[in-house]
Amino acid sequence: MEYVLLPVLAYLAGSVLFAKQVASLKGVDLTKVGSKNPGATNVSRALGFRWGFVVFVLDALKGAIPALFAKEYYGSESIVYALTIIASVLGHNFPVFYSFRGGKGVATASGIAMVLSPFASLISIIIWILVFWKTRIVSVASISATIVFILVCFLIKVPTNALIASTFIGLLIIVRHYQNIKRLLKGQEHQFR
Repeated sequence: MEYVLLPVLAYLAGSVLFAKQVASLKGVDLTKVGSKNPGATNVSRALGFRWGFVVFVLDALKGAIPALFAKEYYGSESIVYALTIIASVLGHNFPVFYSFRGGKGVATASGIAMVLSPFASLISIIIWILVFWKTRIVSVASISATIVFILVCFLIKVPTNALIASTFIGLLIIVRHYQNIKRLLKGQEHQFR
């Protein structure tokens, strides 16, 4: 039972969409604004960078805190740790509290990444900044940083279960960006100003 409890709690925590909470407090319906995505980037478009940053931090924490608990009590090589970090992102992407319609999981995965491998996380953050600075396209920066994180984790040989979990999360993030990828291929993806 204890092996199931933490992943379930992580999923429920992930299902709390802070973007929707913050936007509703400001009288904004995110489903009718910008990309219509309940994430930090869309909050930044609708309410400004400050509120987008607040949402990013809260989303990152809901990934990082369960990951820290799982790592501390079960170890980074345990299946509980792997299931917990996957559950956090699944909660954000498919939240039980919002008819399973959530975000793309980048911010939540970023919090997990800091726990899983601070070094790989730092490299991916640098890549995100460089790619965004060059393109001004958040989706390109996020996908690039995700791929780099997985590659670095593989190169530095993080524990197998954690590597499998992070690879699954990375692939899920890329799949969740399929509309962005379609627009990119057509040259129609919007730059962030």
